[in-house]
Amino acid sequence: MTMLLGSKCLPFPRGYTAADGVLTPNDSWKSELEGQVFWTEDTEHGTGYLIGLMVVKNDTGAAITIARRFCEFSITDSLDFRRRIGTFPANTEGAVALPLDDAYTVGNTIADDDLFYVLVSGPCSVETGGVGNFVAWMSVMTSALGKIRDLAAVPAGDFVIGTLDTAASYTANSTAIVLVDAFPLKMPPAAG
Repeated sequence: MTMLLGSKCLPFPRGYTAADGVLTPNDSWKSELEGQVFWTEDTEHGTGYLIGLMVVKNDTGAAITIARRFCEFSITDSLDFRRRIGTFPANTEGAVALPLDDAYTVGNTIADDDLFYVLVSGPCSVETGGVGNFVAWMSVMTSALGKIRDLAAVPAGDFVIGTLDTAASYTANSTAIVLVDAFPLKMPPAAG
């Protein structure tokens, strides 16, 4: 894992992809960047925090339409995990997933095999579903829709992506801030 300070060290700017529609990437294009983490200042939420951005490849087999949701890692082939996104939005409750960097414009697309950023550390806006069980500072997991799971307690075997930020109220079908703290990227042990 590479840790570099300063936005000038990013291999491509936030809000853009590596090919950004100029090139047509293939499965091995720029694979040396896959899974690397770069540290830069939070420019989306104005906190001044250093945030961790991981470069991942769109390995879903189609273009991704950008939304404020979680991306689920591929486990199809050897060494895909931590490098390639196999499902967007995530569709497995409690899966090891990370939020798509919220510097991307909702509704734009990320081409198949292109490289983009997910957040591994720092604040990120993510869609809510229902909010019946939301409480400030609760552990955040993905739902089967790639949204913040409406469940305050962490079931055994579920991956905790981060913590829900404090707020006066949470609104159903909007976004909330998740303070992502996803290291190490591994499933917790199952109950038993």
